[in-house]
Amino acid sequence: MEAQVLGPDRIIYSVSPGERRIALLSGSRADEFYIDRIRSYATGTVCRGRITSKALGGKAFFVDIGEGVTGFLPVRKGSQKYVEGDTVLVEVAKEAHSYKDIKLTANITFAGVYLVYTQLSEPIVFSKRLADSERKQNIWTLLSPLLKGKESVIVRAGAEHADDGSLLRELEELKERRRKLLEDFAQSKEPGILLEPYDFLPEMLISYHNTLKEIVCDDAGEANKIRTFLTSELKDKVPEVTVYNEKEDLFTAYELDEAIDEALNPVVVLPSGVRIIIQPAEAFWAIDVDSAGSSDSFEQINRTAAEEIIRQIRLRNLSGQIVVDFISNWKHKLSPQMIGILREGLAKDSLPAFLVGVSPLGHAEIIRERRTQSLLDVYCRPSACHGFEIRPETLALSALRGAMRRSRSGKSEIALKVPPEVLNILQGKLSAFTSEVNQKLGGSLNIIADTSLQGTISFMD
Repeated sequence: MEAQVLGPDRIIYSVSPGERRIALLSGSRADEFYIDRIRSYATGTVCRGRITSKALGGKAFFVDIGEGVTGFLPVRKGSQKYVEGDTVLVEVAKEAHSYKDIKLTANITFAGVYLVYTQLSEPIVFSKRLADSERKQNIWTLLSPLLKGKESVIVRAGAEHADDGSLLRELEELKERRRKLLEDFAQSKEPGILLEPYDFLPEMLISYHNTLKEIVCDDAGEANKIRTFLTSELKDKVPEVTVYNEKEDLFTAYELDEAIDEALNPVVVLPSGVRIIIQPAEAFWAIDVDSAGSSDSFEQINRTAAEEIIRQIRLRNLSGQIVVDFISNWKHKLSPQMIGILREGLAKDSLPAFLVGVSPLGHAEIIRERRTQSLLDVYCRPSACHGFEIRPETLALSALRGAMRRSRSGKSEIALKVPPEVLNILQGKLSAFTSEVNQKLGGSLNIIADTSLQGTISFMD
């Protein structure tokens, strides 16, 4: 029997200029974060690109996708040949993370709540989490006559409980989205973003409808959209949608800023004193369990650590290959009970996550599907001196949120100092959002570059 996916009982949804922040909570504890930054070249972003050069002996090409951003496009043997200067329609398949650049694909997908419209060898592919064979047959009968040529759909798990009308309506919407994209591509002239990534929030709301009791949102317009969507799709079992109107930042009110800070810390200390060290390597995530002199048995230390590691993988949104070095020696390898704990916990993940095996040295090897960046990659960037440092984009967006918050608290003039790199971003790629905030503040926003500031901003209250 398939393990039931862990679901939150509350979603905290904060909207601010240039960014959406979403936290999934069980009780008062954060389980997952989703940080959605506008125009950030996240997975699923579709761009008009221009081939700039060959890479890997012609097996891949570097592509200019706008705003000074470059990705690489692998090509299979026998596929289309490119030359420098060619215009291509590409999608971000993997975001830049830690030590790797953006990976692109020419296979464009259009994701909805129930379906993903794309091109595959099979006309219809079903999610492994959709187990009802009768429902799968009904969906096949419903959709297959509407797919022509190379058209394909991936049917998501949420489609199991969707009515036929919703599936048909979404398929037509995805086809129309494709038509509009091709039209925009034909009319555009320069490299750049043509289509922002799929909005994962509706899918999240449907996926967690069995456990979800409340959504708290600090934007009345977004809250109304959520309420309308849930009423339309769920009809009878609709969680409460609350609009947050307090002066304090929503994430601050729920102590989520502190939770993010903790999730960016490479060290997790358990009540027993056992430490879990989580760090990115070039090709995988390395997790090390340190007994720190604990008097508990190897089995007890590993059992407690395994439960926390499973939580940290979700909380930090670790993905790809994950290698865990548990406490062991030549007498004490990972027991069948420990392996069972790992497999059971990973099976409850909202993303496909599997224990691939245990190495001869006792390292547990985990694979988790990558859909979005890890929390560390969203907030930080590699630093030669300190390992990782806060991204200037993170500071810039924090500055805009802080300005709005001070305005709600009655400040008539908002002045702040930021590092020069942050000012460049506020006046460059985030200039539209800076102008939006300044307009809302009646033109009272004054931002000054300060070379003495590193990794922080300072409001002059």
